[in-house]
Amino acid sequence: MKKFLSLLLLSLLCVTAVARTSSLIFTKECGGTGTADDGVKWNVKSDGVEYTFDGKSGICYGSNKDVTRYLELSTSDISGTITSVVVNARDDQECATVTVTVGGEAFVCSGSATATNESADYSFSGSGKGTIQVRIDRNEAKNKSIYVKSVIVTYRADDEPFITLDPDFGSYDEPQTVFVTVENMPKNAVIVYNFVANSPRAVEWQTYDETKGIIIDKSGRLTVAVNDEHGEELTSIEGDYTINGTVTGIEAISGKAVANVRYVNVAGMSSDKAFDGVNIVVTTYTDGTKAVTKMVK
Repeated sequence: MKKFLSLLLLSLLCVTAVARTSSLIFTKECGGTGTADDGVKWNVKSDGVEYTFDGKSGICYGSNKDVTRYLELSTSDISGTITSVVVNARDDQECATVTVTVGGEAFVCSGSATATNESADYSFSGSGKGTIQVRIDRNEAKNKSIYVKSVIVTYRADDEPFITLDPDFGSYDEPQTVFVTVENMPKNAVIVYNFVANSPRAVEWQTYDETKGIIIDKSGRLTVAVNDEHGEELTSIEGDYTINGTVTGIEAISGKAVANVRYVNVAGMSSDKAFDGVNIVVTTYTDGTKAVTKMVK
């Protein structure tokens, strides 16, 4: 169930409605500067010479005859918390390392950070504020070109609502109670949510109760939103989760606190942990009511 909730938080952070982007896309030689679609100014520097713009790969520094060690882009114009930077780059020598720092702290690349001789996106994630520095560095001077086509920055303004969950997403063996925290919660705003199990059906939105949290006891999709006093959505997050075993029963989340969960196999044996194969899951809530579903582990 930890994985279930992990995916939830990850999805929440990725699709939040208040996320903003600033896109720097080169369409001609830069001459040492660049301007993103929202007016953010970037500085471009290198120990090599800028050459003819390449329509596919972007700005170009270094050539077959002239050596270049690095190409660096930086800006301090983005205010807020930066969560993602995607760099489209290329190195004809296939040895340069792409790095991103925000406020001096390194962001983490989702895959290989070594640029190839084909233009590709290199995605970095983290959380930071301050100067963004993108660097494509060979660590030594070599001939042939280094290219950058674009830099896409995702961030959120400091005064906008932002949703986080506890416990963190991941895989859990037992049902969990998820508590929602909203930074910069607007006055009179309301937190609402719905949960749809893997076999979909319509589920009405429910008002979040901070004293009870949200009970996640089966695989499905959870959506959490912040609405203003007029019911207009300010931000929302959603994600699909998997609890250990495949749940075949269909039941909307109850919103009630769980007191006990028992698993019964086809032989009639009972345990607090799921058996291999078919299980009948009996969930007892603190108000004395019970729910029975079937799952396969």
